[in-house]
Amino acid sequence: MTEVMDSYSDGFERSWNLEKRKNRGEITINQSLWDSFGNLAINAVREDYWGTNRRIESYGVSYNNSCNGITYGLNYNFNKNTTIDSNAENRSKIYDTDHIFSLSLNVPLSSLFGEHPTYATYMVNTSKNGNTTNQITLSGSALESNNLNWSAMEGYGSQGEGNTAGITADWRTGSGEVNGGYNFDRYGKRINYGVRGGIVAHEEGITFGQSMGETSVIVSAPGAGNVAIQGQSGVTTDFRGYTIVPYASPYRKNNITLDTETFDEGVDIAITTATVVPTRGAIVKASYKTSVGYRVLLSLTRRNGKPVPFGATVSVADAKDTEQSIVGDNGQVYLTGLPEKSKLLVQWSKEASDKCQVNLNIPSDNKGVLVMESLCH
Repeated sequence: MTEVMDSYSDGFERSWNLEKRKNRGEITINQSLWDSFGNLAINAVREDYWGTNRRIESYGVSYNNSCNGITYGLNYNFNKNTTIDSNAENRSKIYDTDHIFSLSLNVPLSSLFGEHPTYATYMVNTSKNGNTTNQITLSGSALESNNLNWSAMEGYGSQGEGNTAGITADWRTGSGEVNGGYNFDRYGKRINYGVRGGIVAHEEGITFGQSMGETSVIVSAPGAGNVAIQGQSGVTTDFRGYTIVPYASPYRKNNITLDTETFDEGVDIAITTATVVPTRGAIVKASYKTSVGYRVLLSLTRRNGKPVPFGATVSVADAKDTEQSIVGDNGQVYLTGLPEKSKLLVQWSKEASDKCQVNLNIPSDNKGVLVMESLCH
């Protein structure tokens, strides 16, 4: 309704460009109808201005509904522009009125484009004053994570007013956002393009990301590069394992979840969801304990030929991360984040004799989980 009001008054604003709005009154009533019967809305607006006798009124009713994924809307507006002729002896009123009808139709085309959401939209506006405009738009998303949004539009009018066409694209990445478009109408041709993003300097380095908004989250997953964040279009970690999650909700729990399907070979993160509660305007950190390296299912045997006891602990000597793995049945233990060469320390009691060590060499061309057997000396 506001857009219709603004477009209707636009022509008069050119001749009254020095006037300012004095009063504005608006009332809107929305009512959901019975199940599957859509929504009905009624709207009324009235404005007057300083330094002029002009008054604008607009009254409208609209109906919206959907059926089998297809959404549609009908709208009617009555607009009246009243000006009092102060030069006339009887201060007569001059009226300029219009009736505007519009129809919108939105059809999903997912059956044609698979997992990429795509829609066709048609809009028609007709005015009692004679002009009818039609516009059809095809829009959707592309790429694996649907982080490329695009649209193509064409419009035409019965009096040439709405003849236009254009294309736009917006690509969101973990380091920022790139957009561009081309449009032409009877006034000329236009090309637009832009780059947007954010940058944060923190104790662990500098991180680039999309436009941050008022409140943001820094993801810290060292070594886990190119990992996507669930529910965030185009947001992925950089080569170091850091990224910015924009537009976090202040004073609420924000669950930041890493997409495990985007983990590189050799990346393991036991807990992939971090919960943060930022204050308004804050930049907080969501940290993840990463394990980057080779993965091995190792069967350990003692010098007496028996497997290492159940419950024994295994740790990597001289490792920054002191996390220990637990030996299961038959001396088997699953290890992650191993380098090509490592020394493993195995212990199953506090007794000095109840421990051993393994020098492990992993083939550099190994992928996936390597199954190995080793003697613990």
